[in-house]
Amino acid sequence: MKLKVIGSSSSGNGYVFETEGEVLIIETGCKFSDVKKAIGFKVGKIVGALVTHSHSDHSGRVSEYLKEGVKVYSAPETINETGIIHHNFIPVNERASFRVGLFKVLPFRVVHDVVCHGYLIDHPECGKFVFITDTHYSPARFKGLNNIIIEANYSHEIIDKLLENGTINKTYYDRVLRSHMSLETTIDFLNSNDLSSVNNIVLIHLSSGNSDAKLFKETVENITGKATHIADSVIEIDFNKQPF
Repeated sequence: MKLKVIGSSSSGNGYVFETEGEVLIIETGCKFSDVKKAIGFKVGKIVGALVTHSHSDHSGRVSEYLKEGVKVYSAPETINETGIIHHNFIPVNERASFRVGLFKVLPFRVVHDVVCHGYLIDHPECGKFVFITDTHYSPARFKGLNNIIIEANYSHEIIDKLLENGTINKTYYDRVLRSHMSLETTIDFLNSNDLSSVNNIVLIHLSSGNSDAKLFKETVENITGKATHIADSVIEIDFNKQPF
Protein backbone atom coordinates (compact mmCIF):
# COMPACT_ATOMS: atom_id res chain seq x y z
CA MET A 1 0.00 0.00 0.00
CA LYS A 2 1.05 3.57 -0.67
CA LEU A 3 0.09 6.60 1.39
CA LYS A 4 0.00 9.69 -0.82
CA VAL A 5 -0.41 13.07 0.85
CA ILE A 6 -2.47 15.51 -1.23
CA GLY A 7 -2.41 18.24 1.41
CA SER A 8 -1.85 18.54 5.15
CA SER A 9 -2.40 22.09 6.34
CA SER A 10 -5.03 24.74 6.99
CA SER A 11 -5.13 25.26 3.20
CA GLY A 12 -6.55 21.78 2.67
CA ASN A 13 -6.20 18.22 3.88
CA GLY A 14 -6.32 15.03 1.86
CA TYR A 15 -4.71 11.60 2.20
CA VAL A 16 -4.88 8.73 -0.28
CA PHE A 17 -4.34 5.07 0.61
CA GLU A 18 -3.76 3.13 -2.58
CA THR A 19 -3.48 -0.61 -3.13
CA GLU A 20 -3.34 -2.47 -6.43
CA GLY A 21 -7.13 -2.54 -6.62
CA GLU A 22 -8.49 0.03 -4.17
CA VAL A 23 -8.20 3.64 -3.07
CA LEU A 24 -9.45 5.03 0.25
CA ILE A 25 -9.40 8.79 0.81
CA ILE A 26 -9.34 10.52 4.18
CA GLU A 27 -10.47 14.17 4.17
CA THR A 28 -12.03 16.07 1.30
CA GLY A 29 -10.33 19.42 1.82
CA CYS A 30 -8.29 19.23 -1.39
CA LYS A 31 -9.41 19.41 -5.01
CA PHE A 32 -10.72 16.12 -6.34
CA SER A 33 -8.70 16.80 -9.48
CA ASP A 34 -5.53 16.56 -7.38
CA VAL A 35 -6.65 13.18 -6.05
CA LYS A 36 -7.29 11.97 -9.60
CA LYS A 37 -3.80 12.99 -10.64
CA ALA A 38 -2.27 11.23 -7.64
CA ILE A 39 -3.93 7.92 -8.55
CA GLY A 40 -3.28 8.14 -12.27
CA PHE A 41 -6.93 9.04 -12.99
CA LYS A 42 -8.05 5.51 -12.02
CA VAL A 43 -11.16 6.80 -10.27
CA GLY A 44 -12.84 3.40 -10.51
CA LYS A 45 -10.48 2.21 -7.78
CA ILE A 46 -11.94 4.63 -5.21
CA VAL A 47 -13.99 2.69 -2.66
CA GLY A 48 -14.85 5.69 -0.51
CA ALA A 49 -13.75 8.71 1.51
CA LEU A 50 -13.79 9.46 5.24
CA VAL A 51 -14.19 12.96 6.66
CA THR A 52 -13.19 13.78 10.24
CA HIS A 53 -15.18 16.98 10.75
CA SER A 54 -16.90 19.92 9.10
CA HIS A 55 -14.16 22.58 8.99
CA SER A 56 -13.48 23.61 5.40
CA ASP A 57 -9.85 22.49 5.26
CA HIS A 58 -11.12 18.96 5.90
CA SER A 59 -14.53 18.87 4.20
CA GLY A 60 -14.74 22.00 2.06
CA ARG A 61 -14.62 20.22 -1.30
CA VAL A 62 -16.83 17.27 -0.39
CA SER A 63 -19.39 18.25 -3.05
CA GLU A 64 -16.75 17.62 -5.76
CA TYR A 65 -16.26 14.07 -4.49
CA LEU A 66 -19.99 13.40 -4.24
CA LYS A 67 -20.56 14.67 -7.80
CA GLU A 68 -17.94 12.17 -8.98
CA GLY A 69 -19.87 9.33 -7.36
CA VAL A 70 -17.58 8.86 -4.34
CA LYS A 71 -19.25 7.53 -1.21
CA VAL A 72 -18.29 9.79 1.68
CA TYR A 73 -18.61 8.69 5.31
CA SER A 74 -18.72 11.01 8.32
CA ALA A 75 -20.47 11.74 11.59
CA PRO A 76 -24.15 12.76 11.31
CA GLU A 77 -23.30 16.08 12.94
CA THR A 78 -20.60 16.73 10.34
CA ILE A 79 -22.99 16.03 7.49
CA ASN A 80 -25.56 18.39 9.00
CA GLU A 81 -22.95 21.13 9.50
CA THR A 82 -21.89 21.03 5.85
CA GLY A 83 -25.52 21.58 4.80
CA ILE A 84 -25.14 19.04 2.00
CA ILE A 85 -27.82 16.42 1.45
CA HIS A 86 -26.73 13.62 -0.87
CA HIS A 87 -27.44 9.89 -0.99
CA ASN A 88 -23.70 9.17 -1.05
CA PHE A 89 -22.98 11.30 2.03
CA ILE A 90 -23.34 8.53 4.57
CA PRO A 91 -23.60 9.01 8.35
CA VAL A 92 -21.50 6.73 10.57
CA ASN A 93 -21.54 6.57 14.33
CA GLU A 94 -18.63 6.43 16.72
CA ARG A 95 -17.65 2.94 17.94
CA ALA A 96 -19.71 1.32 15.16
CA SER A 97 -17.36 -0.36 12.69
CA PHE A 98 -18.10 -0.59 8.96
CA ARG A 99 -16.32 -1.67 5.78
CA VAL A 100 -15.21 0.37 2.80
CA GLY A 101 -13.93 -2.18 0.33
CA LEU A 102 -11.34 -4.22 2.24
CA PHE A 103 -10.80 -1.39 4.73
CA LYS A 104 -12.40 -2.04 8.12
CA VAL A 105 -13.11 1.32 9.77
CA LEU A 106 -13.93 2.16 13.40
CA PRO A 107 -14.76 5.83 14.10
CA PHE A 108 -14.07 7.26 17.57
CA ARG A 109 -14.63 10.69 19.07
CA VAL A 110 -11.77 13.13 19.58
CA VAL A 111 -11.72 16.54 21.29
CA HIS A 112 -12.18 19.49 18.93
CA ASP A 113 -14.46 22.56 18.87
CA VAL A 114 -16.92 20.69 16.63
CA VAL A 115 -17.79 17.00 16.50
CA CYS A 116 -14.70 15.26 15.12
CA HIS A 117 -13.87 11.60 14.48
CA GLY A 118 -10.60 9.78 14.53
CA TYR A 119 -10.47 6.49 12.63
CA LEU A 120 -8.99 3.12 13.51
CA ILE A 121 -8.52 1.29 10.22
CA ASP A 122 -7.49 -2.26 9.39
CA HIS A 123 -6.49 -3.61 5.98
CA PRO A 124 -4.67 -6.81 4.97
CA GLU A 125 -1.82 -4.85 3.36
CA CYS A 126 -1.10 -2.13 5.91
CA GLY A 127 -2.37 -3.85 9.03
CA LYS A 128 -3.94 -1.68 11.69
CA PHE A 129 -3.43 2.08 11.69
CA VAL A 130 -4.94 5.04 13.49
CA PHE A 131 -5.71 8.46 12.00
CA ILE A 132 -6.01 11.33 14.48
CA THR A 133 -6.22 15.03 13.70
CA ASP A 134 -7.71 18.29 15.03
CA THR A 135 -7.96 17.29 18.65
CA HIS A 136 -6.71 18.60 21.97
CA TYR A 137 -5.68 15.05 22.89
CA SER A 138 -6.68 11.46 22.19
CA PRO A 139 -8.82 9.85 24.91
CA ALA A 140 -8.37 6.44 23.21
CA ARG A 141 -5.47 4.00 23.37
CA PHE A 142 -4.81 1.20 20.88
CA LYS A 143 -3.23 -2.23 20.67
CA GLY A 144 -1.46 -3.87 17.75
CA LEU A 145 -0.88 -0.79 15.62
CA ASN A 146 1.29 -1.15 12.52
CA ASN A 147 1.21 2.51 11.41
CA ILE A 148 0.21 5.82 13.00
CA ILE A 149 -0.98 9.07 11.39
CA ILE A 150 -1.30 11.79 13.98
CA GLU A 151 -1.49 15.55 14.29
CA ALA A 152 1.46 17.48 15.72
CA ASN A 153 0.18 20.99 15.10
CA TYR A 154 2.42 23.12 17.33
CA SER A 155 4.92 23.06 20.15
CA HIS A 156 4.30 24.83 23.43
CA GLU A 157 7.76 26.41 23.34
CA ILE A 158 7.18 27.97 19.91
CA ILE A 159 3.62 29.18 20.47
CA ASP A 160 4.43 30.56 23.94
CA LYS A 161 7.24 32.66 22.46
CA LEU A 162 4.92 33.95 19.72
CA LEU A 163 2.36 35.02 22.32
CA GLU A 164 5.04 36.64 24.45
CA ASN A 165 6.46 38.72 21.59
CA GLY A 166 3.02 39.75 20.30
CA THR A 167 3.11 37.82 17.01
CA ILE A 168 -0.17 36.10 17.95
CA ASN A 169 -2.98 37.22 20.24
CA LYS A 170 -4.45 35.46 23.27
CA THR A 171 -7.70 34.52 21.53
CA TYR A 172 -5.85 32.67 18.78
CA TYR A 173 -3.47 31.13 21.33
CA ASP A 174 -6.32 29.80 23.48
CA ARG A 175 -8.17 28.34 20.50
CA VAL A 176 -5.12 26.46 19.26
CA LEU A 177 -4.48 24.98 22.70
CA ARG A 178 -8.12 23.90 23.07
CA SER A 179 -8.56 22.34 19.63
CA HIS A 180 -5.26 21.04 18.29
CA MET A 181 -2.62 18.56 19.38
CA SER A 182 0.79 19.80 20.44
CA LEU A 183 4.04 17.94 19.79
CA GLU A 184 4.27 17.31 23.51
CA THR A 185 0.79 15.74 23.60
CA THR A 186 1.57 13.70 20.49
CA ILE A 187 4.64 12.30 22.24
CA ASP A 188 2.54 11.50 25.33
CA PHE A 189 0.12 9.58 23.09
CA LEU A 190 2.93 7.66 21.42
CA ASN A 191 4.53 6.80 24.77
CA SER A 192 1.22 5.48 26.12
CA ASN A 193 0.66 3.06 23.22
CA ASP A 194 2.45 -0.15 22.32
CA LEU A 195 4.71 0.76 19.39
CA SER A 196 6.45 -2.59 19.09
CA SER A 197 4.80 -3.41 15.73
CA VAL A 198 4.68 0.14 14.35
CA ASN A 199 6.51 0.73 11.05
CA ASN A 200 5.67 4.37 10.30
CA ILE A 201 4.67 7.44 12.28
CA VAL A 202 3.33 10.21 10.05
CA LEU A 203 3.00 13.68 11.61
CA ILE A 204 0.23 15.69 9.97
CA HIS A 205 -1.39 19.14 10.05
CA LEU A 206 1.70 21.01 11.25
CA SER A 207 0.97 24.72 11.70
CA SER A 208 2.94 26.92 9.31
CA GLY A 209 3.82 29.33 12.10
CA ASN A 210 3.75 27.31 15.31
CA SER A 211 5.84 24.27 14.35
CA ASP A 212 9.29 23.18 13.18
CA ALA A 213 9.10 20.17 10.84
CA LYS A 214 12.75 19.17 11.15
CA LEU A 215 12.70 19.41 14.94
CA PHE A 216 9.39 17.53 15.20
CA LYS A 217 10.63 14.68 13.02
CA GLU A 218 13.94 14.34 14.85
CA THR A 219 12.28 14.51 18.27
CA VAL A 220 9.73 11.79 17.53
CA GLU A 221 12.31 9.54 15.86
CA ASN A 222 14.69 9.88 18.79
CA ILE A 223 12.01 9.13 21.37
CA THR A 224 10.26 6.26 19.56
CA GLY A 225 13.01 4.76 17.41
CA LYS A 226 10.46 4.55 14.58
CA ALA A 227 10.58 5.88 11.03
CA THR A 228 8.89 9.28 11.21
CA HIS A 229 7.59 11.31 8.29
CA ILE A 230 6.28 14.86 7.96
CA ALA A 231 3.21 14.99 5.73
CA ASP A 232 3.43 17.38 2.82
CA SER A 233 2.02 17.43 -0.68
CA VAL A 234 4.99 15.69 -2.28
CA ILE A 235 5.39 12.76 0.08
CA GLU A 236 4.60 9.14 -0.79
CA ILE A 237 5.16 6.44 1.85
CA ASP A 238 5.25 2.67 1.70
CA PHE A 239 2.45 1.99 4.14
CA ASN A 240 2.57 -1.75 4.73
CA LYS A 241 2.06 -4.20 7.55
CA GLN A 242 5.67 -5.36 7.26
CA PRO A 243 8.58 -2.90 7.28
CA PHE A 244 9.79 -4.05 3.84
